[in-house]
This record gives sequence, structure tokens and C-alpha cells, in this order.
Amino acid sequence: YYSLGVLAWTRGDFVLAQKLAEKSLATHTGVKNARGAGEASLFLATLWWRRGEMNKAREFYLRYLPSRRESGDAYFVMHSLQGLGAISQNGDEWDRAHDYFAEALNLAERVGDHTAIADLNSNLGTMAEDHGDWAQALTLYRRSIVLRKRTSAEPYGRNVVMANLAQLFTRQGKLAEAERLIEEILELAGPNPSRDLQFIVGVCRIQ
Repeated sequence: YYSLGVLAWTRGDFVLAQKLAEKSLATHTGVKNARGAGEASLFLATLWWRRGEMNKAREFYLRYLPSRRESGDAYFVMHSLQGLGAISQNGDEWDRAHDYFAEALNLAERVGDHTAIADLNSNLGTMAEDHGDWAQALTLYRRSIVLRKRTSAEPYGRNVVMANLAQLFTRQGKLAEAERLIEEILELAGPNPSRDLQFIVGVCRIQ
């Protein structure tokens, strides 16, 4: 059920993905497979988050967090904390979001997950920028970009971080640096950049 749910999700069928994830959770719970149930719960949290149902997403992120933390499942805890951080940031719960992201970053560094380290540096960068700490935001964005280029992580995430950095340059009045970064983003994105990336780039240029 879990694998079929992931396949449905990749094909854009979120309704089917959710049904399959719920069946996966029920099955693993029935046979008392805590690890499998935790993975299904994490998947459901992501699906609810994508639908904008933050309370539901928080519920599923938290459901198996204590037991997986106790069992030492660092990857599960790391991804749960990152999700909870994003939900808290979306709800303007800044201190809680920072604590979630910081703990997740410590775990990512401990297990050597460079993609997660890049993501979490970006998360913390957006928080620093929103709080007006532009120097810290600049450091975190650049660190995220360097890590993504080094690990050959999927290009979309790298381009979004670069777009965030371009927006920061724009806010600082460093228009030439922002424009150079935008040109690099568009070159890396290829002939068919995604609509949301085009939107971010458009906002930068309007500003």
C-alpha cells in the first residue's frame, strides 16, 4: 500500500495516495510494526501538509515521533522535525519553528545527510530573512546552495534557494547581484522552468 501510495503521489493523484497511505498505516498498526506505521504516518503528514491542512499534518508528524525518537530512528525524527518546523513557521510560531529546524539540522549533520542539511540551512535562512537578520540569511542561503551543488541534489530545490537569495539581494538594493543570480537560475532551469520558479523570478525583477 505504501509503495503504491507514493506512486500515486508522484503521478499527482493525492486522493488515491492518501487512501493507500491510510491502508498502509492501518495494516502496519494491526501487526504492530511501529517502524512501518511511522513511515506511513509521515507520508500522511506530508499529504495533509500539501493540502494545506496544517493541524492534520501536525497530528501525523507528532503521532509516532516519541516512539521513533526513543528507538533511535534519526531519519524519521529528522524529517518529522523539519515538517513540524515548516508548519510552525507557516503559523508564525517563530521560536518553535527555529527549535524544530535547529534540532533537525543537528540530526542531519550527525547522520551526514547533505541534502537535508542544505534544506534546513535554507529553512533557517528564510527565518533569518523574515526577522531582518540579512547577514545570517545570506550565510545560510549560500551554504545551502554550495551543499546542493556539491551533492548534485535535485535542481528545483537549488533554484528555489538561489531565487530566495536573489530576493534578499533585491531587498538590500544589490540589483546587479540579484540580476546575475536570476540569469544563472534561468540557465540552470533550462528551456521550461516551472511556473512557481518563473513567479519567484518575476517578483524579484518587479521589486
